[in-house]
Amino acid sequence: MTDQGKTSDLHDRLNFVGLDGEQRRGLAALQPVIASSIEGAIDTFYGKASRHPHTSKFFADPAHIDHAKRRQAAHWKVIASGKYEDDYVNGVTTVGRVHARIGLEPRWYIGAMRSFLTGSFARSSSRN
Repeated sequence: MTDQGKTSDLHDRLNFVGLDGEQRRGLAALQPVIASSIEGAIDTFYGKASRHPHTSKFFADPAHIDHAKRRQAAHWKVIASGKYEDDYVNGVTTVGRVHARIGLEPRWYIGAMRSFLTGSFARSSSRN
């Protein structure tokens, strides 16, 4: 499938779950709130991941964790932009392949997503 086909497929799935163009524009309007909240959630998650026996093995040293945190922050910036085009599709495809290559099971990165969402939004809503 071409990059354009993958992006089109993604947009079909996003529309199916109710994240259409209007919803993505609304998400983009929240980008500053998400950006101000996600950093703490990322720190909390990587703190846990660096101490847990099943996930700590994926990090060589603190510099590796810092790199992962920066990449995660950049990923959430794209998510919050509401713009899911070819570079987004290629990026998440690459990350998925890396996860598969290193043996990171989906339950760990799905748990990470939950951690970011509940951690960041719980903090931002408690400030309001």
